[in-house]
Amino acid sequence: MASLTWSDRMGHRNRGAWLLLIHANRVTVFSGASISGVVAVVSSGYTKNGKWSHTAYVLEVAPGVRTIAGHDGWEDGTFREGLAAATGKSTSRWTDFASALGISLDAAQDWLRGWRPKAASHYDDVEAALGLVDEISPDGAEEISVSFGAPTRRSREEGFWDWPIVVTGSDGAVVAVLSPAEYEVLGQHGDMSVLECSHTSGHGGGYISVRLAIPAGARAAHRALGPKEML
Repeated sequence: MASLTWSDRMGHRNRGAWLLLIHANRVTVFSGASISGVVAVVSSGYTKNGKWSHTAYVLEVAPGVRTIAGHDGWEDGTFREGLAAATGKSTSRWTDFASALGISLDAAQDWLRGWRPKAASHYDDVEAALGLVDEISPDGAEEISVSFGAPTRRSREEGFWDWPIVVTGSDGAVVAVLSPAEYEVLGQHGDMSVLECSHTSGHGGGYISVRLAIPAGARAAHRALGPKEML
């Protein structure tokens, strides 16, 4: 057996802690008690400290059981963000999520639907949005990410945070303009979809990353529209 010390102390911004026990193509969330054939609680100690109160555990983990410990994401508070940080792997789509856990897709979906149904619904929405763009576009769809932020004071005065994401076709013509109110909302926007939008703190208002499903060959950039580019 392997020894492991783990604390359920929440992270900053009230991010919950979790310990995943992965065995036989299954995921079990440690809940403070021994699990036959999986993990044994050797000892535990409670620390009372207001909102930071927590219990530290000394565990013996059975052979063949993998563990992933982490907190919900620092920026958006989601489990998928926290899992990505804990594993160093992408968790953008269902297949990425299953790969990060190291289990089959069916097992990953069944487990997440039971543990965190809202997180599972997010992945379902992403797959549906990507599939719809793929069907609409004659050449199929492709995923791209547009990241921007930390504008200078001058850029902010020029309207940086009001600029849209401009999507252009292979001929350079503008085919879609997504305002902040649109690119911050997941879902279908014409013949493209917003798959994910995340915010990160930083200078001048921080950073934003938007993952899009757009027609193959198209490009996207966060910028001001030119006088002749209005749709």
